[in-house]
Amino acid sequence: MIGITPTETQLLYILVHNANYIITSTLLLNRVWPLEEATEDRLHVHIHRLRDKIEQNPENPKYIISERGLGYKFVK
Repeated sequence: MIGITPTETQLLYILVHNANYIITSTLLLNRVWPLEEATEDRLHVHIHRLRDKIEQNPENPKYIISERGLGYKFVK
């Protein structure tokens, strides 16, 4: 069993429930940190940590894919 944080859980939930669709960084920031001035750097750190936990090879992700300049998508 892997331990993921509540923030990682929220991110994964949003991505999985919108599998195969690009979710913009702005949408993720607004959904996960609605009352804070969160930056894309903060989002990137959490996505990186989440990949480290769920991807077999985080350097070549299979599930959480970056869409440059747009956001992320979860691939089934």
